[in-house]
Amino acid sequence: MKLLQLGTVPPAYFDGILMRANPRLHHEAFEVLANYLRPGAKIIDVGSGQGAFAARLHKAGYEVTAVDKNVDDFKATGVDFIPVDFDRPDQVAEFTAANLGKYDIAIGMEVIEHVENPWEYCRFLLSLVKSDGFVFLTTPNTESAHSRANFFIHGMLDHFSMDDYRQSGHINPVTAQELQIIASSLDAKVLVTQALCALPWLILSKRVSTVFGTFLSMMFRPFMGASASGDILSVMLQKTR
Repeated sequence: MKLLQLGTVPPAYFDGILMRANPRLHHEAFEVLANYLRPGAKIIDVGSGQGAFAARLHKAGYEVTAVDKNVDDFKATGVDFIPVDFDRPDQVAEFTAANLGKYDIAIGMEVIEHVENPWEYCRFLLSLVKSDGFVFLTTPNTESAHSRANFFIHGMLDHFSMDDYRQSGHINPVTAQELQIIASSLDAKVLVTQALCALPWLILSKRVSTVFGTFLSMMFRPFMGASASGDILSVMLQKTR
């Protein structure tokens, strides 16, 4: 864990493909997934973006299908790609019907915060996996020390400002507790909840509010518990029916 971060961390790439996430997320998420994946597992990556994580999984020997709406943006080679516009109910219904219970694991990495209905999104992912299959979700961690300090100062959670909405389309902060409730209502169970991408204790930036916010969080962070340490929340669900 870094004590000090200077400015903004630059974006990261995998085999030349941009990771549209915290630069450490894909590596740490892969380590979590490795505990649940058998060799040759069938994986569907929903909301794959340019396909950096799908490419990582494919290179590790898994059978990967990537789903997103923008065909021209997808860069991963050797990965099956299915174009689906999730704003089109007819396309979603057709895709779901053709892929019910087909996969060992469905991945929704940094997607649920973009959707209007997180319950329906989780229901959709669970429908794609086998009866004992897994769903792996990641989303900005609303319980992080920085997020709590930001809410205290500005009344907004980290990654959910108006700028985040305009630039990234973040509309829906989801907590670990809500995901627990969703799972219990959808015949699934939460196997593990983990904060990934450890946050630095202090960020030095040109923005005074950023420096003050991280300084404030640094004072109270030791009393916030393990969930406050990471920028990203990860949750592993297992289908129980």
